[in-house]
Amino acid sequence: YTQIAGYLRAKLEAGDWGLGERLPPIDKLAEQFGVAPLTMRESLAVLEEEGLIIRKRGVGTFVCGTPREQRWLSIPTDWASFVSALDQLEVNRTILEHSDQTPPLLPEDGIPCPSYTFMKRIHARHGKPFCVLNVYLSSEVFMRAPKRFRENVILPEMNSLPGLNIAKARQSLRVDVADVELAELLDIPLAGPIVKVRRVVTDDGGAVIYFADVAYRSDVVSLEMDLSPR
Repeated sequence: YTQIAGYLRAKLEAGDWGLGERLPPIDKLAEQFGVAPLTMRESLAVLEEEGLIIRKRGVGTFVCGTPREQRWLSIPTDWASFVSALDQLEVNRTILEHSDQTPPLLPEDGIPCPSYTFMKRIHARHGKPFCVLNVYLSSEVFMRAPKRFRENVILPEMNSLPGLNIAKARQSLRVDVADVELAELLDIPLAGPIVKVRRVVTDDGGAVIYFADVAYRSDVVSLEMDLSPR
């Protein structure tokens, strides 16, 4: 039902149904998606809770709102734009911080640092969480400005540190579903769609000075790339 709710939300976002327009009957929608009417009702209940539709007994289901600021978070594909975009965000809260974990690095990621400071964070906008981060920052880098790293978004602070040479920064994205913990932290249904990002930053010596595993709400993220032939 969460997948169907996501599909219907996307149709509302695209303007396929306008404000005040009546949706097809539940039986027809259930037949279209190949699910039971009960499952269809659960999908519509998600949208009703979000204030997008209203169900009137004996009359039908009507569009009463539009998705709020959908896809407001664009993930740039170059370093300068990426750091600038992150610099506009604010840390909502840090759930956990300690220094007894090492990042799950692959051989091609780079050379592990002797130790890391681990932080689990939630970022929010207008009081609503939109991403959860598991960040591993080189302890040597962390100790250069611990207060700044604790209070601010990490990568812009790293980028401004004198004497720190960032040689490579790579990230990969994939679509996934929320487990119990992420569903609770991001305020989305269990198994709701999320965008997972794996981010690795190395210095000019090949050491991995920053590693992050990030989970975004899928309804806030967009990724645009220029594919124009050169």
